[in-house]
Amino acid sequence: MKAKEAGKRVSISKRIEWNMGHRIPNHEKDNNPNGHSFALEVTLEGFIDDKSGMLVDLQLLKKIMNEHIVSRLDHSFVIWREDAVMTDFFAQNPELKHIVLEDIPTLENILLWIRHSLENAFSEFKTISLRRLRLWESSTAYASVEM
Repeated sequence: MKAKEAGKRVSISKRIEWNMGHRIPNHEKDNNPNGHSFALEVTLEGFIDDKSGMLVDLQLLKKIMNEHIVSRLDHSFVIWREDAVMTDFFAQNPELKHIVLEDIPTLENILLWIRHSLENAFSEFKTISLRRLRLWESSTAYASVEM
């Protein structure tokens, strides 16, 4: 019996980690530049491929996550475009790795930026879809979004 006929809809998840800084203006504690060890868990959903026996090769998933997320965010600083303190600093130090967001770089807004990046990366896949993203800022705190 073929996987699709058998209803073998499954999900798989992959987790990656990196270090990154941010600043949340007007926040009591995070008004100061600070950093975290972030972790992202990506969950995909779809039908098992009859030829490979897999939903997706985990090495391919890792490659996509590294290219679209880790390579851009690891050891970088995420800033809000309206944060004059940080935009001025990075304007004077353009060689320092940073990402400018349209929104305040909270855990939630960074997650939505990641969602947009990964939706573009996975748009070419027709048989699998992004199911859930979880972004961990520490071992005890994360934000998630279901698609």
